[in-house]
Amino acid sequence: MLHAEDPRFEREAELLRRIHHPSVPRLLDSGHWQAPSGGVYPQRLRPLLAAGALMLILFLCAP
Repeated sequence: MLHAEDPRFEREAELLRRIHHPSVPRLLDSGHWQAPSGGVYPQRLRPLLAAGALMLILFLCAP
């Protein structure tokens, strides 16, 4: 089971910060979110894709 303190989450965030490609949504922020129930979860903030743009991307990438 993965935990919020798992170093893989921070490595993933660092790699996402370095990637600058038009096909990869950029990473705006990362950190931890604490649920009302007390659980702590890693979070990644990325730009929201409009449904039309997402449908176009899926259509163009379909085999």
